[in-house]
Amino acid sequence: MSQSLKFSITFEVPAKVIYNALIDPQEIMKYTRCPCQVQPSVGGQYVILEGRIIGQFTELDSQKYIIKMNWKQADWPNDSNVEFTFIDRDDECEVIISQQNIPSKVNIEQLEKGWQAQIFNPMSTICGYPIEK
Repeated sequence: MSQSLKFSITFEVPAKVIYNALIDPQEIMKYTRCPCQVQPSVGGQYVILEGRIIGQFTELDSQKYIIKMNWKQADWPNDSNVEFTFIDRDDECEVIISQQNIPSKVNIEQLEKGWQAQIFNPMSTICGYPIEK
């Protein structure tokens, strides 16, 4: 039996900035502080955090700011499906993260904390993209 997770976070920068931060290898290396293998194209691989997270892009829409990908932690038996959608509002954006097909053994609360601790908080503090309080 699989699980799902949905949460959102608002950054005080335009959607284009966060969209690019999630797919650009140079940006990813900045906030993860690790080498990565990211090919920002449909079918392109996504390997971050020293191989602890692996995946593949399935949709990238820079006009509507949508990112879809297969995504898994290295110790998961199967891929989950992650979708980032962006709501652009003047000089800020809300990022909605939806993750499906998460293995039943995964603690959903810890998974969300991991997204915050490993991706979004460092993106804010290291890259200087403020998170709305």
